[in-house]
Amino acid sequence: MNVKILKSCIEVASSLAPTEWDNWPTRCFHLSFAIYNSRVIAIGVNKAKTNPINLRNKKRNSSGVDYSSEKMTCSELSCLNKIKNRTNIDYKKICLFNVRIDRNAKVTNARPCESCQNLICFLGVGQVFYTTAQEEIQQWK
Repeated sequence: MNVKILKSCIEVASSLAPTEWDNWPTRCFHLSFAIYNSRVIAIGVNKAKTNPINLRNKKRNSSGVDYSSEKMTCSELSCLNKIKNRTNIDYKKICLFNVRIDRNAKVTNARPCESCQNLICFLGVGQVFYTTAQEEIQQWK
């Protein structure tokens, strides 16, 4: 994968990140980019409270709000759904790149969670890259 394309995705994610975090519902901004033939063909955005394990765990879900009926998606699922709905491109030919921007406008760890890793393996996505807390790009698959 061309590192120049991945770095430009980081720039796009930084420009799309909210500037006023007071009204933003999450602690960070998480995007997934689907890249095919050196082109970004889909972008997925993380919704608030997406991790299903955290929603069931009473220690983590301290607000007492029941999120089970809300439609929530991780950025990876959102991105891969857009590919499925808009194109007929095989997932094996796709490169998925995750970027996470924290409230201090720093690039941080965006490794896919366990449920997203299972989804990626099930769909057979070709390559998966993510950013680290050291602002490096790592390959997961």
